Amino acid sequence: MHRKLLEPLLLFFLLVLAGGCGGGSSSSQSETPTPAQIRKLDSIVTDLVTTNFTPGIAVGISHNGKTIYTRAAGNRTLSPDQPVQIATPFEIGSVTKQFTTAGILLLVQNGTVALTDLVSKYVSDYVYSSNMTIGELLTMLSGTPSHDADIYNQLNPDLPVTPQTIAALNNLPLDFPTGSKMAYSNYGMWLLGEIIRRTTGLSYGDYLDQNIFAPLGMTSTYLYGTRINPAEAVGYAHHFQPDPFTPAPDPPSEFIDAQGGLTSTVGDLLRWDAALTARRVIREPLYTTMLTVPTLPGGGAIPTYTGPGDGGGEVILRLNDGSPSMYAMGWMVPGGNYFFHPGGTNGFTSMNANFDDGTSIVILTNHHLGSVPIGDVIPNLAAKLYNVLHPSIPTAPALTILQLPTGQPTPDPPAP
Repeated sequence: MHRKLLEPLLLFFLLVLAGGCGGGSSSSQSETPTPAQIRKLDSIVTDLVTTNFTPGIAVGISHNGKTIYTRAAGNRTLSPDQPVQIATPFEIGSVTKQFTTAGILLLVQNGTVALTDLVSKYVSDYVYSSNMTIGELLTMLSGTPSHDADIYNQLNPDLPVTPQTIAALNNLPLDFPTGSKMAYSNYGMWLLGEIIRRTTGLSYGDYLDQNIFAPLGMTSTYLYGTRINPAEAVGYAHHFQPDPFTPAPDPPSEFIDAQGGLTSTVGDLLRWDAALTARRVIREPLYTTMLTVPTLPGGGAIPTYTGPGDGGGEVILRLNDGSPSMYAMGWMVPGGNYFFHPGGTNGFTSMNANFDDGTSIVILTNHHLGSVPIGDVIPNLAAKLYNVLHPSIPTAPALTILQLPTGQPTPDPPAP
């Protein structure tokens, strides 16, 4: 099975929650779970292992920066069986994008770059770089090709990554005129990583380590492949829920970068959420800018892009009411009472969600269901866990699959 970052159209179909997005108001509920709530949380988490949805899972919940619940279940490796610990590092896939975004916004904050700068100022060898700004890359408005396979199929692993990837991008037209539509693009995020490299003279991983991970004490967060760590979880896959798990292949290095290359732990991600929402990383007003979904000049919603070929379908996520889950900068902000980002690679599925009462929920698993990583289970799981603590706040179920490319297996039905 070919290892790559998986398009969110095929990965996650998200839910909507009542309220408004934010990150710091005090909760009317007790911040310490009751024994009954803990039992319920434990049951929800461990059921994903006992029902064969994932070999292992680690979950953490914090409130206003204080960890109030953690649970690890299942195995980080299956041969031999080794249990998941809360400190087990997992690949986090596209949850990486929030760190790429923060890395760029730190450069904005210190005056090195501006959101209105043309990309051509930094990556002039990309043929469409004069069409788009840094801000348009961050908000998924650039039109940079969205379908990974278009580029992956052109990559030659014997060539250096950077020139090779730009050459592949240069052979592909924009999916749509920059600024006219919105579509999730891994390669738009890759270009942001290239801007970090070219403006700082550091590798992407070194830049994040020096400016985010080390200052925040995130000692277990690093770019995949840059550290030998036998404690990492191993990624697994199966196409259907009853099937046995098989190890997922290691990722080719050219696919692991600013769009989805980080490895992290529950504890490190909760530490990150606490610092971010407290404005200790990105200060106001840039923090608010980061979480603001762009609109058309007249104030209307930006339409989402519908991609041609190989199954087509919208390259953006939709909520249960049919409205698009719009992208801000490195975070999805659906208009509910939280902002979040899911992540997936061929062996891992993750979720990081921040609610407006100060609750943060991190979910890490070492599994995906073929082309449909645990379906909508993980995106729904964040809300499900939140509702155990806050039963008075209603949630709605996620959508089923909108459209699968030709030849993909039919996914299992959602878990009961």
